[in-house]
Amino acid sequence: MDDKSSIGGDLDSSRRTFLRLVAATGALAGTSATALAQTQPISLDGSRDGWVGRSPASISGTQNPTLQLRAGETYTLTWTNIDGRPHNFVITDGSGSEIFRTDILMTEGETQTVEIEATEAMQTYYCEVHPNSMRGTISTGNSGGNSALQVSEAFSAGRLSGTQERPDPVETAAAGATLLGLDQDGTELHYSLLVADIDAATQAHIHLGAADENGPPVAFLFGAQDEQGAFTGPLDSGISGTGVFGRGSITDENLVGPLAGESLDALLSRLRDGTAYVNVHTEQNPAGEIRGQIQSADSVRVALREQVDASLSTGQGLTTTTQATLDVSAGGQQAAPNAGQSGSRSGAIDISYEGTVGPGNRITITATIDGDPVTNADVYVKDGNGDRRLVGQTDQDGQFVVVVPATGDKAGELNVQVRKGELEGELEVENGR
Repeated sequence: MDDKSSIGGDLDSSRRTFLRLVAATGALAGTSATALAQTQPISLDGSRDGWVGRSPASISGTQNPTLQLRAGETYTLTWTNIDGRPHNFVITDGSGSEIFRTDILMTEGETQTVEIEATEAMQTYYCEVHPNSMRGTISTGNSGGNSALQVSEAFSAGRLSGTQERPDPVETAAAGATLLGLDQDGTELHYSLLVADIDAATQAHIHLGAADENGPPVAFLFGAQDEQGAFTGPLDSGISGTGVFGRGSITDENLVGPLAGESLDALLSRLRDGTAYVNVHTEQNPAGEIRGQIQSADSVRVALREQVDASLSTGQGLTTTTQATLDVSAGGQQAAPNAGQSGSRSGAIDISYEGTVGPGNRITITATIDGDPVTNADVYVKDGNGDRRLVGQTDQDGQFVVVVPATGDKAGELNVQVRKGELEGELEVENGR
């Protein structure tokens, strides 16, 4: 992955992250895509061997990482002297002229926090005592908080969840979303990876495979990086929390595994036919904790928020809680207005759905009783031959993603049954509804 990759961090602080990707396909190609993200603190460790990133997560463990800044935005930068030798932090422009400089720290464990207003002139940061080993680059964009990107095609992995993991669903509170947009030249696939309530995430990829199978990774979205910003594998120590865990672009050179050496078109063909998925790996679930199948979409909107509540009362003490919410809505294949009102229903469990029912399409079903979600319920789907099989369990929102049969006599027809104890419900929807 190139140096455009970045991750919003300081995962222990309260924040609201919002991303929006709008893309048009076919005759509407050329609509802009917009990414908005709250600026996040930057944290570095300094030693004579080099600067090492601590946060945001995109630079964690990376030596002399590229700092992704937006011109016109103000950033809080904290760095720590970890070897007891003299260091400071200097920023220069392309000609080497000094723009910013801190005092020299000489005590091991001493930290310094400064505020930096990013400008387009900023290009390099270094320690003036050790300018060769402690040197990195700065990448800046335009001011205004919006980075516009002209895209010709859009994709989404919907809501990533543990229930979509294979062969066995994973019980987890984590959720996520991935947006992908192809540039006008068709040579770069830009992406944003958002994650909520994850514990010790180590890496994330695009994998090859249908919704009911596992496949090899073919492109990194998040993980450890070398000095040039190329992904090298999982982080040694996972990142926990909520935020934008990955943002960057994929080109021919970034493909790995069975697509290594292939053109980007080889990956795009798999995205278009629905045989690729996003998988986020953690220390507890190295094979994958949350997952979502990638599919074409006309437009995608993701809202990721984290709310912090604190209360104090006599005899009870101080209580602080945090809760993250992640909502995904999409236009095109992945969401059809009022589609959830179609179909035949029966049983005590009510099943609604989002999406257009058609061969191979990915549909989100929601199971409720009197409006309350039915969680951890078994989900059964009839395949193209009419045989019913268990595909997973509903999540904490009563949701699960199913795939409409693409082959067989029942191709294009959706038949879902949800069971919990003695309660059950069934949904049947015809092709195109």
